[in-house]
Amino acid sequence: MIVARKILGDLGRLRGRVRVALLVIYLVIPWLTWNGRPFVLLDIAHRKFYFPGAVFWPQEFYYLLLVVMSLGLSLFLFTSLFGRMWCGWACPQTVYTELFDTVARIVSPRFGKASQKNWEKIVVVTAWVLLSAFLTFHFISYFVGARTMLSELASAGPQLLSESVWPYFWIAITGLFYFDLGIFRHNFCVYLCPYARFQSVMLDRDSLVIAYDSHRGDPKRTRKIKPGDPAEKEFGDCTGCLKCVQVCPTGIDIRNGLQVACINCAHCVDACREEMASYEKETLVGYSSLRFFEERKEHRFVRPRTLIYGTALTAVVAVFGILLGNRLPLNLSVIRDRTVLPFVLNNQAQNVYEVDVANMREVSDALELEAELLEGQELVAGSIEARLGENPISVQANELRPVRVIVQAPVAENVVGRHNLRIRFKLRSESDPDLYVERESLFTIDAPEATPQS
Repeated sequence: MIVARKILGDLGRLRGRVRVALLVIYLVIPWLTWNGRPFVLLDIAHRKFYFPGAVFWPQEFYYLLLVVMSLGLSLFLFTSLFGRMWCGWACPQTVYTELFDTVARIVSPRFGKASQKNWEKIVVVTAWVLLSAFLTFHFISYFVGARTMLSELASAGPQLLSESVWPYFWIAITGLFYFDLGIFRHNFCVYLCPYARFQSVMLDRDSLVIAYDSHRGDPKRTRKIKPGDPAEKEFGDCTGCLKCVQVCPTGIDIRNGLQVACINCAHCVDACREEMASYEKETLVGYSSLRFFEERKEHRFVRPRTLIYGTALTAVVAVFGILLGNRLPLNLSVIRDRTVLPFVLNNQAQNVYEVDVANMREVSDALELEAELLEGQELVAGSIEARLGENPISVQANELRPVRVIVQAPVAENVVGRHNLRIRFKLRSESDPDLYVERESLFTIDAPEATPQS
């Protein structure tokens, strides 16, 4: 387990503010409400994702696909422009691991040092377990609801383990959080995170990275040289203090060049600034591009790679916006009832359908269901009739109601044999007549031939 030396510079303070803001967002969102429900809720049990002003249903999976594509393209664009700043500034692995370190240093000032006592280690482990449980509670809140979990904890008591599943997830994920953030730590970034491998493809010589200025720094000093010492001319500006290595959470030496394990956390930048300030010189480690450090040329933000990523991202976001803008808040699913075969009795053809009616709005509504034949009018002797228990159908906000619909049509004379006709179902809102959705299915007339009389 690597415990980096504590360093607090200008970039460290700025990262601390960003970390606090991200943690506040993470911890506050589960407690917010919108129209009487959680502000954000990924309700996997009922297959609904709740967001402010919208509820996404299982049949709208393509929205999730577009979101994933947008996040992927954003990752490509951001990395090509700014390198792995996401890893060092906003990645949950980094944010939570540094939160663990902060808590450990509060409860045990000698955290990470050889002088740390065993009882202090026990205190640190206890604090980390409690912090893991706290973070896990809020993580599960995005799937269950913080207020729901809190009310069940307050009312259910010991029998909660037999009545709900989420307490088991709470225990399991708490252990996972503790292992990942307290023991495995930044080894995840080095060995498991796929993003570290992607960067070799997405980075180029103009991407913003943390790099060491070898032109000024090399050859590195092997001993401490005071300002004005004649030997100073034999070496570069690097003092060989190794502070940049001591503060690195992944344990790399940034002076060896760009490495997969570098997460752009800027600890080494603050450490080098602090060291070089004592010599009244500029830092040797900083944010810039490889083109600047090696060729002394300014990096370019606009280049073919960023234009391709930006154009693709804009296109995906535009498609998402268009689909969302034209999204109908009603949904209708029509399936033939496989347990009841179509039949003709007393010149009446009858088909049975299983219909799912969904009101995806935030208000209740009455929805009227209609049916009409699209072809084969010569086979029927009148209009068809859709019979169901309730029409219009009262549907609550964000509710899905299954309805059994019987469709009958009078069969014209001399019609025999099996005929499959296209039928259209229309679901219309009574509160807004212009709001409707249509679905097509098949209506079967299976008229038996007349039995010859003996």
